[in-house]
Amino acid sequence: MLKTLRHALMARITMGGPVLGLLFAVGERSERRGNPRAAARWYARGLRRLDRRGSAAYFRVRRHWEFFLERARYHAGDGRVQDPLFACCAEPAPGTGRQAGGTSGTGADDNTRPETLAPAAGRFEPWWKSRGLELRGYVQNEATKSVTVLLNGRELRTAAVRRGGLARGTFVFQLRRELVEELPPDCLLEVRTASGEPLLWQGRPGARLRVPHGRGTLLAGLEAGEQIDKKGGRAPAADSLRERQDTYLEIYTRAREFFASHGPSPLFILYGTLLGYYRDRDFIPGDDDFDAGHFSSRSTAAEVKAEVMELVVACVLAGFTCSFNRSGRLFRLRRAGDGPHIHLDIRPLWYERGMVWAHKQACLPLKPEDVVPTEKGVLRGVEVDLPRNTEAFLEAYYGPGWKIPDPGYSNAAVRVPRRVRRKLASVCISPHDYHAMQAEIAARRPAHPGAGELISEGSHSLYPLEEYSRKCGW
Repeated sequence: MLKTLRHALMARITMGGPVLGLLFAVGERSERRGNPRAAARWYARGLRRLDRRGSAAYFRVRRHWEFFLERARYHAGDGRVQDPLFACCAEPAPGTGRQAGGTSGTGADDNTRPETLAPAAGRFEPWWKSRGLELRGYVQNEATKSVTVLLNGRELRTAAVRRGGLARGTFVFQLRRELVEELPPDCLLEVRTASGEPLLWQGRPGARLRVPHGRGTLLAGLEAGEQIDKKGGRAPAADSLRERQDTYLEIYTRAREFFASHGPSPLFILYGTLLGYYRDRDFIPGDDDFDAGHFSSRSTAAEVKAEVMELVVACVLAGFTCSFNRSGRLFRLRRAGDGPHIHLDIRPLWYERGMVWAHKQACLPLKPEDVVPTEKGVLRGVEVDLPRNTEAFLEAYYGPGWKIPDPGYSNAAVRVPRRVRRKLASVCISPHDYHAMQAEIAARRPAHPGAGELISEGSHSLYPLEEYSRKCGW
């Protein structure tokens, strides 16, 4: 029972809360013990509870529950959908320490006992999830800033270590589905510190992955100079990246025209896009997204959310496709016909309690006049709007060292106070909000024959995979 409670605590954040975490832990335990039919019952129970609650966690975790449920049904001989990840598994790698046990992607049988448990620099755990393969772990040394993930001894990528609060030196590394397909069918995955110390899984210095549909091309691609980006996908080549960036500017130009007549303020560039503009009048090398924002005159988070919801409906009726991520954060914008990865990340900014607030995690000591009225600039020959005081904004967001390029920088490693997270979360939409926007769009669509689409990436069914990939991407 203590083991089950421990797993429930570990699953609390990733699976939707303590009760759902407990249901997941019982289902996962059933899988590890070779009873997928019982696991499917527990997962189905958790999914029903999640759907009834309609909480903020709904968007974040629903597709994971759907994946685990359908995987358990597959292993129970009652498969209803096709997914190559269902046949993938992980085993503790050969080495000194705990005896191997189980082939689940989330852990070994609880009856396993260590023979000789070597001192560990930290620990990690592989998970097969809806997006692909995910490694979560922690390190013991407080000075460790990153860990390196290796495949058959070859470096895949480094992952930043997050400090502070309950994080205690945690890290996350993802490998998306398209790259999982390029893993060797049988391979060794390791995690090491900068000094070469191995992190352990079940007392072993690595995980042996079984990927039946793996083509084994990933290492050759890395040898040829390909890289894995921070989101766990393949970093685009320089020529295709430039083409993508030019497409962003085309979308931005159209969106900027729309905001000029419908938005609460001009649509100005933000974050990494603004930083690249300031430094080189271009994108940051390797930057594969586009950040923009608008400033609201509303004075509370609730008012800002209502305003953004109205704006999203107007964007969809004007022909744009808008979506929001698994946090319910509004919003992503693209043109009809563009792929799901070709979008602008648009965020509302507002002034409240002496600070400027904005997603992803900004609570900045700025005044409204540092942002609006905006100024104009030129990025690759395209006119863009900028915050009025660009330097003050960038220093407030990135810190005093913002002028010095840091290729390893990731805001995922920045600790965000709980009060800031709660305030920003209050601007995220709920399932009820989503259905309200959908209903309004449906009612007004007959008068707007060229209307686009509103997509909830978190609640869209994962299956069939082809449709999910086309609308939501990975």
